[in-house]
Amino acid sequence: MMCDVLRIRVSRRAVRLGIFSLLVAGSVLLVGCTSDANDRATRLIALLLRASDLPPGWQRDRGGRGRLDQEREGIISRFVVFLRVPERQRAGAPVWQELIDDPNTNQAGDTFADIVRMEIPNNGWTWPEQVDFPYRADQIEVACTQDPDSPGTTWCTSVAQYGNFVSIIYAHVYEEQWLTMEDLERLLESIDKRMAAARDQP
Repeated sequence: MMCDVLRIRVSRRAVRLGIFSLLVAGSVLLVGCTSDANDRATRLIALLLRASDLPPGWQRDRGGRGRLDQEREGIISRFVVFLRVPERQRAGAPVWQELIDDPNTNQAGDTFADIVRMEIPNNGWTWPEQVDFPYRADQIEVACTQDPDSPGTTWCTSVAQYGNFVSIIYAHVYEEQWLTMEDLERLLESIDKRMAAARDQP
């Protein structure tokens, strides 16, 4: 009888220790996953569009989680918006970037293709002749179309993949002010160099 009681006590202790071990292991795993996600998000934020990528007179307006953040397992995305100063209330003057980090490179390629299909229509959008630089992206699409509601204004979108990263840029481009095609080319080349360097890091 005493042996049976001892076995029951030992068994209960073993169960308690087992549950405690599982809780500890789960906590460590959760902390590890959270830390990894935080590190990846911090890296994305550091790679985002900067005021130095733009002509003088632009200022960061807002930023945060991107549209695709957590929509698919493992994906992290962040965005940033820049506006002209003092024309901060102009609806037609933002430059906007979203960066996506997908740990699966093949899936990142699918994300690139999906975004190109969604954001760059086949009809009326063309790669601007003024944007011509030796890009380092794995694949890239740049396309622009005239804004029918604003003469002299062109709406441009760029989508590029760099390994696990996908970059999306939206901009209003003007003929002689705020952001010209030449400015857009310099902006895209600056981001292209930064993203390619991040991709090539061991």
